[in-house]
Amino acid sequence: MTHVCSSLRLEGLDLARFVAFVGMVIVKFKLAMGANDDDSALSLLTVVLEGRAAATFIVLAGIGLGLAALRSDYNQTVAVTLKRAAFLLVLGLLNSLIFDADILHYYAFYFLFGVLLLPLQSRWLVVVSSC
Repeated sequence: MTHVCSSLRLEGLDLARFVAFVGMVIVKFKLAMGANDDDSALSLLTVVLEGRAAATFIVLAGIGLGLAALRSDYNQTVAVTLKRAAFLLVLGLLNSLIFDADILHYYAFYFLFGVLLLPLQSRWLVVVSSC
């Protein structure tokens, strides 16, 4: 028996975003806790994740945004993304009052930047990404 998925979600992309998110949480909590680097496996893991988890999450979010723009109406994608960006900005700024290592508000600006890049052709995306 085969299972037909009625959703257009890509489970692999969702899983990759989750792994990147968990990596970001680990790194941010290490910074917030003021933990020192040592020779332990957990310390090595956080050193490896620093910067990479956040960058991976941003790339995966961009892929998701691009796929959403291809699958649905461009104006609807922009509207939904702007609402998400506003939500992340407000939540991130509020959270930064109690958690100094908060980065949610940065993602609001990444989404806004991504929306600006959506209508560009591939050659212009290459130009922008090489700057």
